[in-house]
Amino acid sequence: MMPGTNIWPDPPDPNEELRVLIVEDNVIALKSYMNHMRGLGASVRGVTSKREALDTAEQWQPNIVIIDVRLNGGPVGVGLGEAIREHSPKTKIGLMTGWATSRDKRRAAETRVGGGLTFKPIGRNTFEVAVQRVKHGQSPFPQIDEIECPQNDFTSEWMWG
Repeated sequence: MMPGTNIWPDPPDPNEELRVLIVEDNVIALKSYMNHMRGLGASVRGVTSKREALDTAEQWQPNIVIIDVRLNGGPVGVGLGEAIREHSPKTKIGLMTGWATSRDKRRAAETRVGGGLTFKPIGRNTFEVAVQRVKHGQSPFPQIDEIECPQNDFTSEWMWG
């Protein structure tokens, strides 16, 4: 996929309710992320496991799914994004990470998840930009090959190995 390629043909209907599913195994972070999205007017559901995410995505049909790459300590986030994309091709999927390996980054870049990547911790501004990007038919976060690894206490360049 070329950088900046939009794999979703049409932006969502502006009159449609914005439904966001957040998949994060850290309950404190999950509650914070849900509050940020609610503050932006979205209807939000949060889950802590792959099974809950698949069930909720199938039943609720969210517009956006934001997934922790290293869910429950393993690299299941990218595969989860692929499974949701398979059943709901118009759902926009974004990945987030506070800790990932170069293999995780490479796998995320090679998939058709296409929602880009952002680094934790995530503040309200990041979610606000993600919502605006989706409303304009773009992926929630920048594409993986468009971002540089941040240098801060939560992530560092060495994590990409």
